[in-house]
Amino acid sequence: MGPRPSITWLLLALPLLLACPPTSDDDDDSAVVDDDDDDSGLPDRDVTLEGPCELDELAGRFRAERQELFPVVDGSVADGVVPVTILEELQDTDHCVLLRRNNPFCDPACEPGFTCDFDGECIPHPENQDVGTVWIRGLSGDVAMSPVQPGNHYFDTTVGEPLFEPGAEVLLDSAGGDMEPFMLEGVGSEVLELPEDTTILVEEGEPILVEWPAPTVETPAEVQLTLSIDQHGNSPAKVECVWEDVGSASVPAELTDALLAAGVSGYPNATLSRRTVDRAGVGDLCVEFRVGSPRQPDVRVAGHIPCDGPDDCPDGLTCDESINTCI
Repeated sequence: MGPRPSITWLLLALPLLLACPPTSDDDDDSAVVDDDDDDSGLPDRDVTLEGPCELDELAGRFRAERQELFPVVDGSVADGVVPVTILEELQDTDHCVLLRRNNPFCDPACEPGFTCDFDGECIPHPENQDVGTVWIRGLSGDVAMSPVQPGNHYFDTTVGEPLFEPGAEVLLDSAGGDMEPFMLEGVGSEVLELPEDTTILVEEGEPILVEWPAPTVETPAEVQLTLSIDQHGNSPAKVECVWEDVGSASVPAELTDALLAAGVSGYPNATLSRRTVDRAGVGDLCVEFRVGSPRQPDVRVAGHIPCDGPDDCPDGLTCDESINTCI
């Protein structure tokens, strides 16, 4: 029998063992294992996508996105949900929903480190947590992220383009730290490239038509629209839609009118994103993972003229700079 490893050798080797992604036997469906027929090293199995978290449970999000100027891989996970991020549902249709942000009120105002909830009570402000090393595999290169201080933020600025290929399985694992480990999945899709003249028109009594180039490669990706036309309202509303990735869809006229009735001010904006979303429970909270390509098309609201100063308004109108609107 050879000599036993010394305690010193074991202590030196321990950090290397902890730095490796988690693996387990082939019998564990959640394991990250190499597959002889797959160059990515990801398991040969179906990807199950659970969709986004409910807003009252959403405590964290990671994303791998091919944005217009550069790829973005980042995320964070808090130990609670910030109350103001829980939006009120005003109206919904088959694929779209109208949401409103309400602002909790506490008297006296909350001290630093606390936030107001909808019962008028000051509660500890959720803080980002250390969830250990986070690995993402299936991108242009494998990613290993550690929490960056202050704030326990995760990001990687070394990823290259193309960030992912259409149909590529993307797997995220956390090692666990202040919270239990979790695993999330995604699938790469074609980049959503909008024509330069793409404009979303919001007009009373009319559906809002949205068009985009249909994909040439079939993937589980869907298309999400987020549309906001009230940038300075006390309780601004927005429309969110999720559609099949077929190249066109519309927001019903009834939701258009409800959005306009909720208020119009400032510069309207929208995000159209081709993406997959998965979620995982972490205790009583929820973390999600988005893999996609968001784009910001132009938005025009009929009868509304946004402005930054008097030169932006036509004759007979003046710029109310407090709400960036010609009146």
